[in-house]
Amino acid sequence: MRPLVAIDLNSNINYLTLFKFINALLRKFKDVDITFMVDDGKILEFDNNEVFKVSDSYSTIELVKDLKTISDKSGSLKIGNLLRLKKELGRSIVILVSDRKVKSKGELIFIFDGNRIRVLKGN
Repeated sequence: MRPLVAIDLNSNINYLTLFKFINALLRKFKDVDITFMVDDGKILEFDNNEVFKVSDSYSTIELVKDLKTISDKSGSLKIGNLLRLKKELGRSIVILVSDRKVKSKGELIFIFDGNRIRVLKGN
């Protein structure tokens, strides 16, 4: 089982908390994929890839620091493209890393808000 972790680039979750969370996921699952979301609901794409394998927590945090300059912050995060990607990849576990408001879209996803993991259930 390989979870897909979507990091909201405009989340206010501090880097140390994010580092510890990614470390814990790597210990539990061994293989973790990551994607990056910006405010307009788009998923960042590099060399025609939207999903990347996490090699280690430190590299991931450094990449997040660099990418945070790309997006402007808005009130709530749109997750339509994340749900599309979940279906395309056939993933059962999707963890959104964000401390912002997210509206349910009828799919089961987990949200890590910097303190705990909660479930965002569909209607």
